[in-house]
Amino acid sequence: MLWSLGVGAFSHLCFDLISHGGFPWLMPWVPKIRVFPQWWYATWARIPVPGYAEPYDVGPYLTVWLFLSFLGIWLLLRPAFRPAIAGTKKQEQPDLR
Repeated sequence: MLWSLGVGAFSHLCFDLISHGGFPWLMPWVPKIRVFPQWWYATWARIPVPGYAEPYDVGPYLTVWLFLSFLGIWLLLRPAFRPAIAGTKKQEQPDLR
């Protein structure tokens, strides 16, 4: 369980590096820079979010974020729905007739 939490935290940090172009919440004193091509920052639509003054931008970033989120959920839950491993099959009972 602890290993899983560590991997999750590390992957979250790495995804933040990819998606935000840096670690703005770990190093807030560093100015935010744009390290990705212009198309990464494109806005396809804006969704109003209750409680926020500005609407949320929909674009490549959100698409990749949603894909990776669902991939992570699938990887987490896949073992629960997978058939038992071949080595753990139930042993057949001998015929005692």
